[in-house]
Amino acid sequence: MSLFEILLILGAALGFVTLDLLRKVLAERMRLVPLLFWMTAGVIPLYATWAVLSGAELPGTDYWAPALASIALNVGANLLYLRAVHVGELSRTIPLLALTPVLTALFAVPLLQEVPALQQVFGILLVVAGALLLQVGASPDHDAVDLAGRSAQVDAVAVRSRSWRPRLPRSAWLMLAVACLWSATTPLDKLALRSASVPAHALMLHLGIALSMLLWLLARREQQQLRLRASARWLLGAAVVVSAVALGCQLLALELVYAALLETMKRGLGGIAALCFGYLLFKERITAAKLAAVAIMIAGVGLLMF
Repeated sequence: MSLFEILLILGAALGFVTLDLLRKVLAERMRLVPLLFWMTAGVIPLYATWAVLSGAELPGTDYWAPALASIALNVGANLLYLRAVHVGELSRTIPLLALTPVLTALFAVPLLQEVPALQQVFGILLVVAGALLLQVGASPDHDAVDLAGRSAQVDAVAVRSRSWRPRLPRSAWLMLAVACLWSATTPLDKLALRSASVPAHALMLHLGIALSMLLWLLARREQQQLRLRASARWLLGAAVVVSAVALGCQLLALELVYAALLETMKRGLGGIAALCFGYLLFKERITAAKLAAVAIMIAGVGLLMF
């Protein structure tokens, strides 16, 4: 692997985890719906330029059913994602996205008739085990308490009354839902791309998400929420730039290296970076369980993708 290819992979991995960090900070300063609108609308000119320069044509009639389904799932996934990184620890939530290729393999069975091999099944089990290990030591209630602005103390009686439930923090459940929704979009996107080019589909997805958020705000007469404060404006601009750079590095890398290798290294480096950013910026502890969980999930994704 050449130095240029390594730099592209590093740019994609660190770019996306930096984007995660910026979205976490922005989610503390903005409502989620206007935040998703601006982050989606901000990159539309990039995709529009790409579509025009590539000579993309309008999609065929078979395109719209899977594309609209993908847009709907992406709206839900992005909103849940923003909530998850807002209320939870960066080092516990972001690595859970390694479940995305796992669940994609499962969704591909009914939608695309693609059955995973035995090696991939073992990889799925490793990623699930790592995801559960990642939550060791996490409080199941502190996320919801912090979001509501109440005291961090939890009623011991209430906790005991829910002792039968899996002891996962709320942010973990949210990110698991995100991984599930994004996993379902991948087969839908593959079906849509049978009737459209990549730049045309990317443009339609972002237009659909941005339009959905705008219509939601207009229906609720909350369009004033689209006004940006100066501090949020700069952060939002930085997030859009980082998003464009990360996506550019990923697209360039895909032309040079195997997609499986890129996905594995991106998830692995992203998980490690999430641990480091969480420790340096949010005082999140780096535990042996977290390190072991990320390593297990990297190994599982590697088996799944190759």
